[in-house]
Amino acid sequence: MNANLILEVGLIVLQTIGVILAVDFVSGIVHWLEDSYGSKKWPIIGKWIIEPNIRHHFEPRHFTKSNFWKRNAATLVLSGSVLAVISLLGWFHWTWALAALIGGVTNEIHCWAHRSPRENGKVITFLHKAKILQSPRGHATHHTDPKDRSYCTVTDWLNPLLDGVDFFARIEKFVLKTTGLKRRIDESVRPPKNKKKCCGGQCAQCAKCQLKKAA
Repeated sequence: MNANLILEVGLIVLQTIGVILAVDFVSGIVHWLEDSYGSKKWPIIGKWIIEPNIRHHFEPRHFTKSNFWKRNAATLVLSGSVLAVISLLGWFHWTWALAALIGGVTNEIHCWAHRSPRENGKVITFLHKAKILQSPRGHATHHTDPKDRSYCTVTDWLNPLLDGVDFFARIEKFVLKTTGLKRRIDESVRPPKNKKKCCGGQCAQCAKCQLKKAA
């Protein structure tokens, strides 16, 4: 095989992985902002994005019952708009198109992490088991109290690294110290004294329990 072809294929693979990680990281930042500082009172996005996100912490599987467009409209519009601007500026590259495609369906990938293997089918289940897409087990960490970790929603790759260095917690401390802005209280988080009661697969909000019921 031609050496140049091998290098080109290798470069494409590395660029693809880089795009996936970049989109995953951005999804984590956006998710963290929604969970930490989002308010239902915000104009437009408060009702359209923040309110459903708050409900999601109370009822993790509720959004799996909606249709594709309702789940992904916001990210598809945003990703498409960014790609259009980049194209108009003459900066178009296939990596931007891939990023827009993945970014546009991040909430769908998120939805798959809340579904059972039976609901997802063989292909998605394979991608979960192969650790290519974020798995239900990986995402369940985010829905475990105090629900302040594992914000990235595309893969299982970045969350352990970011959580390991308390990435988002450190940002929150910086924001608090520099602006006085406190993290929004998540009312779906149960008091610590009740933690043992909701870890045995019985709580209505636990992602693992929801998956068991759907299986």
